[in-house]
Amino acid sequence: MNNELKMITTLNQRLKGHGFCLPIASLLIQKDIEAYCDIKNDEDLIKQITIKTMLPYSRIMQIISRYEHLKPFQKTNHFIVSALRSYYFEEYESAQIMLLLSLESILQQWLSKENNKFNKQYDWNIFTLKKNITEILKNTPTHHIRNLLNNYKEICNQYIDIFFKDTREQTVIAGFNRHQTAHFLHDVPISQENIARACLFLDIISELIYCQENKYNNISRFTYFDSVIEKHPPDINKERLQNYVNLEADFMSCVQADIMRKNCIETNKKWLRSIKLHETV
Repeated sequence: MNNELKMITTLNQRLKGHGFCLPIASLLIQKDIEAYCDIKNDEDLIKQITIKTMLPYSRIMQIISRYEHLKPFQKTNHFIVSALRSYYFEEYESAQIMLLLSLESILQQWLSKENNKFNKQYDWNIFTLKKNITEILKNTPTHHIRNLLNNYKEICNQYIDIFFKDTREQTVIAGFNRHQTAHFLHDVPISQENIARACLFLDIISELIYCQENKYNNISRFTYFDSVIEKHPPDINKERLQNYVNLEADFMSCVQADIMRKNCIETNKKWLRSIKLHETV
């Protein structure tokens, strides 16, 4: 357990300069962690994490086991699902913009009076947000869970700094900025990495809120394959299973539709080429 936690924190430290992180522990298996450690090139590591993060399985499990049940996510969960539909249809512009705007809404909901006992005045600024995260972690049980969540806290604070960075300064991560996105400034760069970055940020926030709501109150919840955190909450009822099946069908239909679209485009290109050849004969 301690060895895996050490590998996770070491890899996250390595990724810090790129504004990136590993998927949350509940989406990792031991083989993933070891495989990531073996990748020497940072760009290759980020590509592999992006692929893993954006798998339909990974996104659906987060939706049904976290987002749907956490109050700050409830107003924006359907926008996150819409953004993921866009992603699987390869409409990356829509996906990135919708996810980044959802992030700001979730952070505001998290700090709102009704959701947060630590922020009774509803101060909405970066300092209060970071202070809020620190207060949450004071209530965490057991040493190894606290170490993991402290690592999440560092990552969350870094994402907050990047996300709200003053656009008059050079942004650390091009395109991963609330102000740029909201006002379509500077031809905001769109990338699969930024979309994965947004999903990783959402996942980290969901773990901290999960902790805040005292879900981490039982040591048995942190022992999957002798590792740091349990795979997923065990209460997979019929409704949740149905949600999983529906979302999987939803996202995979977008993938299939994108394949059909590309095939149609290629067919039309061949047809146009044949017309051009016919005209020149």
